[in-house]
Amino acid sequence: MVQAILIAAILRWLTYTSRRAVLVVSRDDFILWSRSSEAALKTGAFFRTSGAPVEISVTSLAATQDQLADGRTGVLHGPGVWFAEEVREMMIFSEKSPLSG
Repeated sequence: MVQAILIAAILRWLTYTSRRAVLVVSRDDFILWSRSSEAALKTGAFFRTSGAPVEISVTSLAATQDQLADGRTGVLHGPGVWFAEEVREMMIFSEKSPLSG
């Protein structure tokens, strides 16, 4: 329940922010779905998840759950981890899928 509320809040924030931001929901090292802010969409920062599966980078926080302490404050990645530019990744890990209730 808490995860679903958090995702709903982030999705709402994405509609209001002027920042380039992307929400990614992943499992087993693949993106299940994602949503980008308007500013991110305009600059090509998005993932196409309909069609072939999109694998996440092995160096991302999402793929390295052992770095949970850094997940909420974020980690600055160089180009190539998520996009062809520097990106700050923030992560929340949940054992339970937010869609399973």
